[in-house]
Amino acid sequence: MIYEEKWNGIRKTIRNAYCIYYSKLINEGKFDSVIPDLKQLREMTNQINENKTTEYIFITINPKKEIDFETFYETFQEKKQCVISKKWMKDIIYCYGQQSEIENEYNGYHSHMVIKRNGKKMFDIKKELKSTLKSIIDVDNPQCLNFRNIKDEAELKRIINYMTGFKANIVKHPKQCNNKNFRIHYNLSKYYKSNDHYNQYITSEEYYELPAEINEDYVFLKYFKSYIHL
Repeated sequence: MIYEEKWNGIRKTIRNAYCIYYSKLINEGKFDSVIPDLKQLREMTNQINENKTTEYIFITINPKKEIDFETFYETFQEKKQCVISKKWMKDIIYCYGQQSEIENEYNGYHSHMVIKRNGKKMFDIKKELKSTLKSIIDVDNPQCLNFRNIKDEAELKRIINYMTGFKANIVKHPKQCNNKNFRIHYNLSKYYKSNDHYNQYITSEEYYELPAEINEDYVFLKYFKSYIHL
């Protein structure tokens, strides 16, 4: 029974690895000549996702464990070709966080950001950010670099309040308390914004948890699993 559970776990890990690998190839059009319908499916999916959403995108960035915060910070906002240096990225709000609940001990560095696309396609945004972040992140793993179209104003408000730290019962969330120490330690602001219009969304004291699956690449992962038999 134990060996069967281990084997099932190994199979699941291998299958997920194959899915991530082939998802990248599918999105790059590598299989279009073999399965012509993939190109049409990809274009339809991208168009549907963009048509039914707002102009805003929510992005989560999780660097590799071995990357220290200083390196992450430089890549995000200090280097000449950093994340926020993109000319089209004129409307943005972002914050830094970490995962440890132990006071004055910091790990699991990450960043959340909301950007306005200003007409730029999701495919092009992904391509640019992956190129910028490839030295510090597994850019093809949606758990490390995640994109989500924000569907409406209500969702935009919830996400921005989540980012800016308006959470109920702060005593019940020691990680949030340690995030305050983390910001003091690295001399960080609670959040950064390029446009004051975001202030209208920073009003709620409602605690908000983010959805587990926030990347449309799962559409392709689900589609391609039918071709893998492990």
